[in-house]
Amino acid sequence: MTSKELIQKIYLRIGKFKWLIVLAGMLMAAVLFFYARMIPPVYTTKATVFPLTASNETSSASSAITTLLGGSDAPKSFSQEASINIVELAQSRNTREAVALKRLPGFGKKTVAELLIDNYNKSKFFYTPELKTPEDSPTLAAVGGNLLNQNFVAKTAKSGILELYYSNTNPALITPITYAMIEKISQFYIDLKTRKAKILRGRCSNQNCR
Repeated sequence: MTSKELIQKIYLRIGKFKWLIVLAGMLMAAVLFFYARMIPPVYTTKATVFPLTASNETSSASSAITTLLGGSDAPKSFSQEASINIVELAQSRNTREAVALKRLPGFGKKTVAELLIDNYNKSKFFYTPELKTPEDSPTLAAVGGNLLNQNFVAKTAKSGILELYYSNTNPALITPITYAMIEKISQFYIDLKTRKAKILRGRCSNQNCR
């Protein structure tokens, strides 16, 4: 049997099942279509946080804008050590759980964790088990912090400025939650810097530094 005859034989055999193949293709296309419709779109916000250091206070507004635009004369922001610390602080469990327990006035004063749990249950697949809202604050903070961790990224740009990325299927939540993150990160960062300054001041006084 030549190759031409073999191809004709295969073609004739496939032709007997052409309607079955067409129906199978249409069924597969319908399944993929409905599956795609079930997947909610994900929205992402990016926040740029300027350093909370004394050196930043002397930077002018124009140089700050130049930094955002990638200018070469951008001021130094976070030092290398501080950059690592600020990213670790932003992604730490304490920060995420503090954000999770923050109440948002525009959403009936619900906590971020409660809103994330509600949104998770609304956008989950039908075969995924529902998340129950914990009644005690520590468990609520832990669940909310875990949900934040799944869609939250913190990193420093080349100029040393902190960048926060947060994603959610509900576009109404990304901005207020990002603001809550910035507030907690700023508060914790200031507290850490203050505590570090007090420790250094205590050491200096013990050593009679001038």
